[in-house]
Amino acid sequence: FTPMASTPAEERPRLAFEIGCAALIAPEEFEFGELLQQELLTSLAGSQEEWINDLLQAFGEGKFDMFDAACAKHRAKIDATPELKAAEATVLRPKMCALSLVELAFRKPKKQRRLTFAEIADHCRVGPKEVEFLVMKAMCANLMRGQIDEVEQFVMVTWVKPRILDNARIDLMRERMDAWAAQTGLLLEHLEEMTPELLVS
Repeated sequence: FTPMASTPAEERPRLAFEIGCAALIAPEEFEFGELLQQELLTSLAGSQEEWINDLLQAFGEGKFDMFDAACAKHRAKIDATPELKAAEATVLRPKMCALSLVELAFRKPKKQRRLTFAEIADHCRVGPKEVEFLVMKAMCANLMRGQIDEVEQFVMVTWVKPRILDNARIDLMRERMDAWAAQTGLLLEHLEEMTPELLVS
């Protein structure tokens, strides 16, 4: 481990770029939220390697629209980076599918994490016959847990790997807590209304 302060400023963008590339092409690396919080990544700003940050952000968010936009915007630079070009179809896209699946499950309320094969195929941009393999791969990578119902064509997600909470995800968690508080309040009111009847009976 080398402290960032001891790394010459002019070398930091290239080092950040190489670390970003390594994370993108590593088949079993999914911790982009943590990577994006590293101070070294800020050295990409204003450098020739800044473009890779768009790809890293897409993987951190698990959003295909961001991934496609980054690939289209930086096509020439991706093609000029041999390791990324070689891994685009075999590693980057499958990994994006898995992270997109995790994001889909994460955004569902805990009691509504019943994902149909059709919903997964549409959101993760895979064919209907590829859904089960995608889900199994995500489970093997310990990104999520659950049960697959191949007959009824749905996946019941019971656990999703914790995500790094950015502002958008914090807002989502706040909305869920507000909804939970509202439901709890309604239940309390209902119990208070029933209490006299229970005492009488």
